[in-house]
Amino acid sequence: MNTEQMINYLRSTHNKDLHQDYLDHIRSYDSFELSWILVDDVNSDLVNINTNKVSLYSLLDESTVPPIVVADGVIIDGYHRVTVAKAQGQMTIPAWIGYTYRPRC
Repeated sequence: MNTEQMINYLRSTHNKDLHQDYLDHIRSYDSFELSWILVDDVNSDLVNINTNKVSLYSLLDESTVPPIVVADGVIIDGYHRVTVAKAQGQMTIPAWIGYTYRPRC
């Protein structure tokens, strides 16, 4: 998935009005690839989590929850989903992973 496709994905699953700084950050990656990652490898302790939202997410069928978005080990979208996955003892979570390709020297 290229960056514009990722932005459209986030608008469809998250919020149509994404902040410009958020968009610029997403555009700093060349592509996003869908994979499974270890839940414990993702730091979800960087923001204040809405506990009501976590409670609601914990009731969802995990097969219908959209993958999180991460890059450089940092969550771009999905803090609540990772918090729920950790609380439920899940080992892995689906994730779109951001990649930047740099030319080799």
